[in-house]
Amino acid sequence: MALEDSELIKRVDTELNMKNDIEDIYATSADILLQLENINMVMVYIVDPSSDQAVIVSHKNVPDSYLARAARIDRPRGITWKLIVENDILNIKNSQTDETIGPAGKALDKKGVYGVPIALSGGSKEARGVIWLWSNDEISFDSDQHRLALYVAQKVGLAITWSEKYAEKREEWKNKFKVETQ
Repeated sequence: MALEDSELIKRVDTELNMKNDIEDIYATSADILLQLENINMVMVYIVDPSSDQAVIVSHKNVPDSYLARAARIDRPRGITWKLIVENDILNIKNSQTDETIGPAGKALDKKGVYGVPIALSGGSKEARGVIWLWSNDEISFDSDQHRLALYVAQKVGLAITWSEKYAEKREEWKNKFKVETQ
């Protein structure tokens, strides 16, 4: 069931802003994005700086065969890295006939695909990750869908930044005040 635009924005604003745990942020964003009209599958890739790989941190309706094949993508392989490096958006009407999509993406047997980078504040040229939205239908995302997906990606980026700052401060407080955590 697709959410109305205003409902989706409200849910993004309330749910993502209330979270401090990075895993909750990833899971919530995938849940929300799956509610977009004509979206049947969601993937959230984030760059792991220690391995220099793009790693799926959250997903909905992604087959195990894809996860076994492409849950971690080495730099600079594939369209995921192209979007991260160029901090660009991809909007494909039919992934089965488009040469941009690689074999792992084509094996998903989806049609419409939309990739939007997750940028962080701080002015980095490279994105921090990519949100992939997949549809069973041959569609091209219109300007309203584009704005919504971009809004969610920006909110996810902001939530990641705040979550990382919160974790740093929490560690400082724990050390400063010798707080025991469970």
